[in-house]
Amino acid sequence: GATLTVNPIAPVITSLTSVLGVQGLPLSYQITTAATAVDSYAASGLPAGLSINTATGQIKGSPSNAGTTLVTITASNVSGNDSRVVSFVVNPPAPVVSSAAAFTGRVSTPFSFTISASNNPTAFTAVGLPPGLSLANGIISGTPNQAGVYDVTVTASNAGGSGSSSLQITIEPPPNAPGFTDSTQLSAVQGTFFTFTPAFSGAPFTAPFTASGLPTGITLTNAGQGTISGTPSVTGTFTVTITATNAGGAKGIDFTLVVNPAPSAPVIKSASTVVATVGSLLTFPLSSQGTPAATSYQATGLPANRSEEHTSELQSHLNLVCRLL
Repeated sequence: GATLTVNPIAPVITSLTSVLGVQGLPLSYQITTAATAVDSYAASGLPAGLSINTATGQIKGSPSNAGTTLVTITASNVSGNDSRVVSFVVNPPAPVVSSAAAFTGRVSTPFSFTISASNNPTAFTAVGLPPGLSLANGIISGTPNQAGVYDVTVTASNAGGSGSSSLQITIEPPPNAPGFTDSTQLSAVQGTFFTFTPAFSGAPFTAPFTASGLPTGITLTNAGQGTISGTPSVTGTFTVTITATNAGGAKGIDFTLVVNPAPSAPVIKSASTVVATVGSLLTFPLSSQGTPAATSYQATGLPANRSEEHTSELQSHLNLVCRLL
């Protein structure tokens, strides 16, 4: 008699057409079909790290790369086959925030901090930031305006998930402006080299020193230290302002600089001829000019037989008083 062979109907794949996995983590996908016998399974274009059991239709492994891959799966028997395109979406692992746990800033001073996280984050959040700071593109920046200690939660996210970490930001009060406690009285001599470096407190200084009101011949010779120097060519009293700047602001100090005339020997200005009468009182004023003023006088060769001699000093003058016999 004749042999009748009854073949099963061709397979019809019924499993999902999309798969979601995470790079480096185990992934499993089972090809399923309508109730019929399947002789073999196949899959082409699988992501690296995945393989198929052709007898059972199970695809498994740990995908080594992130991305989306279109895979063609096939189920076959003697009657035919069926194929489907399955989208394997492999996300990167969730970010892990690795930034330092504490940072310090200062009121009114620009602040910037970049969140460090692994696995290519695509978004960041920060909760609890100090006033004046904000987050953009993974960077916390701004100018804080309120001192205090702030507990901030930073989160980095990507398609595979998110990772968070605690960050403590301490905002210190603004620093004091530069200070100066030494003498503000300065002295120089015309035609003589002069130099002065002010001892400001409050370093480090954030801007060059400035100086104004300087007499001719003296300049600011070191803007990093505030040194003024030179040879003054004029005399007088000058108000010199030297300004230092740090993170706390600018502070200008007024110095009184007295430039004295250059020393010069005294020159007698009194008349060179005196007419006197015997027996009469003679008063002859002596005067001179010079810097500084003469402090003493000496006279030699005075007339003989004087009965009286008296000298007195008043300012830069000396009166020679005598009675001639």
